[in-house]
Parts: sequence; structure tokens; C-alpha cells
Amino acid sequence: FNRQITQLRFLNDLNDSEKQLRELAYQNIQIAAKQRQLIHILGTVFVLLILFLVLYHFYSRTRRLKNELLSEKDSLLESERQLRLMKEKAVEANRLKTIFLSNISHEIRTPLNAIVGFSCLLSDPVTEEEEKVGFVNLISKNTNLLLNLVNDVLDLSRLEAGTAKLAIEPCELVGCCREALSNIRYYLSSDIKLTFDTSVGSFMIMTASQQLSQLISRLLDNAVKFTKEGEINLSLFVDEEARIVRFTVTDTGPGIPLDKQEKIFERFEKLDEFSQGSGLGLTICRIIAEHLGGEVNIDPEYTNGARFVFTHPYIN
Repeated sequence: FNRQITQLRFLNDLNDSEKQLRELAYQNIQIAAKQRQLIHILGTVFVLLILFLVLYHFYSRTRRLKNELLSEKDSLLESERQLRLMKEKAVEANRLKTIFLSNISHEIRTPLNAIVGFSCLLSDPVTEEEEKVGFVNLISKNTNLLLNLVNDVLDLSRLEAGTAKLAIEPCELVGCCREALSNIRYYLSSDIKLTFDTSVGSFMIMTASQQLSQLISRLLDNAVKFTKEGEINLSLFVDEEARIVRFTVTDTGPGIPLDKQEKIFERFEKLDEFSQGSGLGLTICRIIAEHLGGEVNIDPEYTNGARFVFTHPYIN
């Protein structure tokens, strides 16, 4: 019995050993399967990673190319816009050149013809002395017109090129206005009254006095040109609260239509094509005003002629 029990135990132990071996073999098979599965997973992950890197590189390159194309497109659009602007400027410059040559040729020819014609009459022995005095006055007048025309062209070219030097210095405004009035009286007819109004007895500011005097004189000259009778008034008002000085030139001439009040500040623009002048005076006035930090405009509410308003800022 003991021998049989020992044999049974041995058989049982043998069976347990075989069972453990089978389980161990099964576990080895499972481990090998899991290893193969892990290798497959790692391979798949590696392939996906490589694919992701390739796709990311392709996406980055595509995006960079897209941005470059957009940038190139914007650059081309900007170049096209610049070319269009340059073309418009060229067309405008050509138009202004044509108008300039047309106006200048007419404005130069008229006084030159007068100067040459009356000079020939002066040398004619048949001409009487009284007539010669009148001819000399006409020659002097046409010479001044020709000189003013040349000055207008030179002033405009210097202002637009930025070569005009603004010498900032103390300027007494009342004296500046009186000097401009004194210079313009020579061209007044007896039917025109020249007046001056001011809110101050004396006022000093820092400005380019030469350009300021030139602007006021040009506004007065424009008023004299279109006023046949009545009054031309220059007024000076100091607004200490707003820190501005306001100059106004008022005349009793034909006035300016509302639809033309801004257009007359353009180059070579003339309401009356037969009037003397180059059409540059008001253009120069506006450019000078901008250089001085102010502005020139027309008062649209004034209907008894024309009223030009020039405002000049100042600092105490």
C-alpha cells in the first residue's frame, strides 16, 4: 500500500511537472506572440511616425510656399498699385505740363509782344513825347507782369522741391500787414478803397516773415486783380484761446461759385481764361500756408465778393 501510494505520488508529481512544463511552454508561446505583436506595433508606430514627419515636412513646405506665394501676390499687387499711381501721376504731370505750356506761352507772349511793340514805337521819330510816356508805362507794366510770371514758376518749383528756406524769426504782424498794403497800393485804381482792421495794436510771433508777407501780398494781389470797384479789406484777428492768428482778405469783386471754391487752389486753374496771370498764385498761397503750419480757405458764407481766410498757429 505504501509502495502504491509512493507510486501515485510520483505519478502525481510527474503529472504536475508535465503540467507546469506545458503551462511554461504555453506562456513562452504567449510571450513570443506578444513580442511579435509588440514588434508589429512598434514597426507600425515607427512607420506612422515617419509618415507623420513626411506629412509635417510636406505641410510645412506647402505652408511656406503658400506664404511666399501670398507675399509675392501682395508684392505684385503693391507693385501694380504703385505702377497705377505712377501712371496716374504721369498722366496728371503730362496734363499739367500741357496746361503749363499753354498758359505760359500765352502769358509770356502777351507781355513780350507789348514790350517789343511799344519799344519799336519809342524809337519811331513820329511818336510824340506824351505818347512815349504812356508807352514807357505800358512797357513797365508788362515787364512787371512777365517778372511776376517767372517768379510764380520759380516760387512754385522751390516750394514743391522743398528747397525754399524758411527762416523762422520774430515777426510783428501789424507792421507786416501794413507793409503788404503799402506795396499793393501802387496797383489800385481810384475806384477801389483799401482798408485794414486789426484787433491788436501790435503782436509778435515766431514765423517765416518773408513767406508770410509773400502770402498776404499774393492774397491782396488776387483781390486787386478781380476787383474793379468797391473795397478791399485786410483784417488781422488774434484768437488767444485757440492760439491762432487769422488773416482775412475781403473784396467786392465778382466772387467765386461754391463748386469752384476748392478748385481754384489747383495749379493753372483760372475762372476767367482771359484774365492776366498764370493761375499759380493761390496754389503758392496754399503751399506756403502748409509750410507755415496753417491753412488757406475761402469763406463760403460771404456772398458780396470773395473772402480768403488764412489761419496761422502760434506758440507764446
